Amino acid sequence: MAEAQRLARPRLEVAQEEAPPSQLRGRGLELRNIAALLGGQGVTWILSFLLMLYLPRFLGAANLGKLTFATSIAEMAREFVLLGTSTFLVREIARDKQRLASYLGHAVLLRAAASILAVAATIGLVYFWRLPEDKARVLYLLMGGALIALMRQGFTSVLQATEHLQAVAVANIAEKATITLLVVGLLLSGYGVVPVAAAMAFGAVVNLALCVTVVLRRHSLRFKVDPRLFSVLLAGGLPFLTFNLLRGIYAWVDVPMVGLLIGQEQADPVLGWYGAALRLWHTCGFLPTIVVMALLPSLARDYHQDRRRYLSGAQKSLQLVAVASVPITIACVMLGQPMIAFLRYGEEFRQAAPVLQVLGVGTLFNYTAIVMGTLLIAADRQREMCWVAAIALGFNVISNLIVIPWTQGLL
Repeated sequence: MAEAQRLARPRLEVAQEEAPPSQLRGRGLELRNIAALLGGQGVTWILSFLLMLYLPRFLGAANLGKLTFATSIAEMAREFVLLGTSTFLVREIARDKQRLASYLGHAVLLRAAASILAVAATIGLVYFWRLPEDKARVLYLLMGGALIALMRQGFTSVLQATEHLQAVAVANIAEKATITLLVVGLLLSGYGVVPVAAAMAFGAVVNLALCVTVVLRRHSLRFKVDPRLFSVLLAGGLPFLTFNLLRGIYAWVDVPMVGLLIGQEQADPVLGWYGAALRLWHTCGFLPTIVVMALLPSLARDYHQDRRRYLSGAQKSLQLVAVASVPITIACVMLGQPMIAFLRYGEEFRQAAPVLQVLGVGTLFNYTAIVMGTLLIAADRQREMCWVAAIALGFNVISNLIVIPWTQGLL
């Protein structure tokens, strides 16, 4: 018996040594991933801040409003093109990595088909709204960049599911550095909003190239097209599609509604200072995204394999984002006006300060909602999320119909 135990021990040690990092238990790998994303986010935060120093000053409120409008349309289209497959890919590949190549390949094909519909809808929107030529070009360029980013996101989902988020952090830094250098150079050289939009789209190309390179080095992506797998992805992604589409519209519907309710020409400068505040707030709102990216794969496994571990991870995640939201809320509310003055945006951006203060009040609710949504996804309860998102969207639209004309009258 002792001899059998002695002979078995080396085999156990070898098996432990050969275990891939994605199968390591404990929170060590997750903490390293969070640390990598936080470090990368620190760099991208600095780059985003540099970008926000130049964009409002050189473009002015009207041109920044055009960027904000195009960004809102691209973000809402983004959720449709994803077809809910992004979160579905992470969850399913994390549970069974043998599906990686087939799931990724079929997801990319589905997104390519959905992108054609998004392009057609964009062209129709330009003609329906009779957008000016420069505003239409900005929309086309940012939509193109968004569609490229959606192709990249499939590879990001693979890296997230296999818990190699260091590569994601590096790719994000490269994209933001490319955009910042190009945009600042263009602005200092006297170029306008259209070349700036082109630079932003090119940054998405850089990120895609890096993510594809990393995935190809780590995994074989050979697969055979199986029509049945398209159905599996669509069915599996449908609840996520519904929720993400509702959430995306909820987050950005106020931007096109401003144009519809007060007119496109009047809307551009309004969206300029609104967009300035929104970009500053988004720059500070990276923590919950990092937490859910790092924890979703393990939470999805733990819900089925170790419920106590799942509940422990959920509690710590909520505590973390709740604590982190406090200084951001205080900074936005108390320092909103001084911050806009310090950045020297000019008189036309003075209304960005109260917007930033209102956004700051909602930080805690926004952070908590992001983490709670991820916890429900890990627990396979995405259908309940759809009802919550639908109610929130309905409230948002009704509120905008009342508040936008009222606030415009005050201004």
